[in-house]
Amino acid sequence: MKAPRLPVWAVAAVPTALVGHGLAYMLAGRTLADGHHAWFAPTFEISGAVLIALCLALAGSALMRARVVAQVGVERSLMALWPRLAVAQFVL
Repeated sequence: MKAPRLPVWAVAAVPTALVGHGLAYMLAGRTLADGHHAWFAPTFEISGAVLIALCLALAGSALMRARVVAQVGVERSLMALWPRLAVAQFVL
């Protein structure tokens, strides 16, 4: 039996609400540490990171399905892959 999957909207709902709340604070000229919301500043940063990760995962999935990006044989072996990643990190 397969485990139920979370829909994308459910994964994005909480971070999106927190980011929207933080933007509303900024537009009103208030800081994120203002008043009773001292917990909000680190939560805002984490929510932004979650949204960025979610968008990157969705974009990567779309690129894989469109066959713009494809897996190659070298990705199956960590020993063959890590030198390529190390060189890419150094060059970039």
